[in-house]
Amino acid sequence: MIDDGEAASIILALEENASLIILDDKDARKIAENLGLKVTGTVGILLLAKKKGVVKEIKPIIEEMKMGGFYLSDSIIKIVLKEADEF
Repeated sequence: MIDDGEAASIILALEENASLIILDDKDARKIAENLGLKVTGTVGILLLAKKKGVVKEIKPIIEEMKMGGFYLSDSIIKIVLKEADEF
């Protein structure tokens, strides 16, 4: 089950024909994808920022997010850091 904010975001993305929606919740992402929306998450945005030169490193940002309570599996972190050339 997704919360009201995620549901509202998905509805808005559909109404506005958004090219991308940012969602981190696994269930919300699955629903959005099943509705034909292109989905990324916070870490995907960080990776894009690194590739575009907006940030130099994403590893310290991810570590800070985790310390603040943001859940991210070790396997996802490894994949993202490899893609960012930080592993």
